[in-house]
Amino acid sequence: MNRLLGLVIMLALGGALLSACGGSGGSSDSGPPPTPTSDLNLRAKDLKFDKKALAVPAGAQVTLTFDNEDPGAQHNFALYQDKSAKKSIFKSDLTSGKNAKDLTFMAPAAGTYFFRCDAHPDMNGTFYVH
Repeated sequence: MNRLLGLVIMLALGGALLSACGGSGGSSDSGPPPTPTSDLNLRAKDLKFDKKALAVPAGAQVTLTFDNEDPGAQHNFALYQDKSAKKSIFKSDLTSGKNAKDLTFMAPAAGTYFFRCDAHPDMNGTFYVH
């Protein structure tokens, strides 16, 4: 009985340690992050982004081709320090209707960040910087 109790306690502590070692902000995506590139494409359609994760090299000049395919909706791309969306790193203007534009910005330091559409905060994902 004591061995069983000890095993249960060890498993509980192990789970707590693993959850405490999670990344900083971002959404929980399954699978590894995408391969880093400084040329990205992101499409907004049916009030969703076509990607839940983006990856770039640290300190790179990033060009993100942002394509709004929702004719009646405003969208933007906003990059934040974390899910609280209190500290922005880059924010594009809201764009209406069907159009695409290239957004250029410098990638932050290596880490895990959060991106979203400010008009539709449930449109979001994880931004990996390697």
